[in-house]
Amino acid sequence: MIGRIQGTLVSVHPPRLLVDCQGIGYEVDVPMSTLYQLPQAGQKITLLTHFQVREDAQQLFGFATETEREAFRQLIKISGVGSRTALAVLSGMSVNELAQAIALQESGRLTQVPGIGKKTAERLLLELRDLVRSGKLGKITMARTWWHGNGYHLRKAPASLQSKPSNLDWARFLGPVKWRDYDPQQYFNFRAYLDFGGGQVTDLFTHWIDVGQPDERRIMKASPRAERVTVISFSHSTPVWWKGLETRITRARNVAVWQVEAEQSHALAALAQRHQVDPEILGAWLDPFGQCPPRG
Repeated sequence: MIGRIQGTLVSVHPPRLLVDCQGIGYEVDVPMSTLYQLPQAGQKITLLTHFQVREDAQQLFGFATETEREAFRQLIKISGVGSRTALAVLSGMSVNELAQAIALQESGRLTQVPGIGKKTAERLLLELRDLVRSGKLGKITMARTWWHGNGYHLRKAPASLQSKPSNLDWARFLGPVKWRDYDPQQYFNFRAYLDFGGGQVTDLFTHWIDVGQPDERRIMKASPRAERVTVISFSHSTPVWWKGLETRITRARNVAVWQVEAEQSHALAALAQRHQVDPEILGAWLDPFGQCPPRG
């Protein structure tokens, strides 16, 4: 195993380098992230390497950092991802960007890399999650995500807000944000400003809970907008209602439907009024009428 190479850079023909080590020339394939850090030809370089032996070839891959090499080694372990595709991934994004894409499960970011389709991207995100959590690709200090749904439309602040309301504590509204004078637009459209909100993304739900017997369209609308969707039905007609939409609703992997018997619902209402509902008691009363595995 050749784990490190040090010598004189002779030539660069991306993605291949020629490195002279005491009279022996080594051809080394590198990602663009390493290529950008190379000195001029004729100068000394040091690369961490991965030596790959196949039936038809022996290849040497070089990397500027240990995290790049580790990412490469993990990528080529994934079915459908060869050494060329792994180099393409590390050429199309930095290790930090790769870690962020994995953390946020952004398959669309990976499908932009030539040679990676949707299925391969999803498999890559799934199999590399533990690698990101282990910290081998570095510590994630910030992750950003965007919602490309309906745009947030700035509305004109009404006349009543053009002057600061007498009951508004503007300093308290700003909180830790750097001081600025009262702005009716920012106050009225606070969700559109990163200082005060997260836009529509933070307006969406983590757990959508519906009570009764909502129609199929309502449930299927909730499914892609929430991590979990729970429907709690109290009616004796629940089996009939469920039978009519079971085959369609079970396609949504994050939807759970529960039935509560009439007698139990009365006792549950009494407990809820006293604000003393024990989660274990509640779980014992809820009869899982149909439940799909949670997403993720």
